[in-house]
Amino acid sequence: MSKQISDKKLSTLLESHNRWLSNESPGRRANLENHDLHNRDFSNKNLIGVILNNSNLKDTNFINTDLNNASMQECDIEDANFNGTDISRANLRGSEIRNVGFTRARSVNTNWSYTEIYESDMDFMECVGTDFSYSIIKQCDIFKSTFIKCNFTGSKMEQMKHVGDAVFQDCINLPYINEEIRVTGETITLNGE
Repeated sequence: MSKQISDKKLSTLLESHNRWLSNESPGRRANLENHDLHNRDFSNKNLIGVILNNSNLKDTNFINTDLNNASMQECDIEDANFNGTDISRANLRGSEIRNVGFTRARSVNTNWSYTEIYESDMDFMECVGTDFSYSIIKQCDIFKSTFIKCNFTGSKMEQMKHVGDAVFQDCINLPYINEEIRVTGETITLNGE
């Protein structure tokens, strides 16, 4: 069961997190694991390294937020907005993602393995060295998105929408996509998959 947190306590916790990021005392890394954070607005915040594992992030806004190195494993993320967010080096392993905006999000060396991503807008995303292994990506928009050196081992991309001008460069085990994508560089296949 998800823990509840008051607006005042959340604000105090995020202030302490900012002090931690600046190496100021007293500062502490924000740990919101197993919390109910639905309908909260974290837009334009610096949440580098925040811990959100197993949290409810339904209807939550992270617009233009810095989530570098955030731990977001097994989160329930639905009807949320990550547009313009930097989720580089974040860990989203095993999260369930539905109807989420990732337009112009940046994902460098991010762990999306074992995630289920449905009906989400991933247009203009920049994904470099991102691990999508064993993920399901279904009915998502990837218009003009770039995937460079991403790992798709065991993943599925099904019923994709608006894939025009998406670029996949030097990816590992890229699954079949039946529309207007551009594959450049060497597509690597490991272990015959």
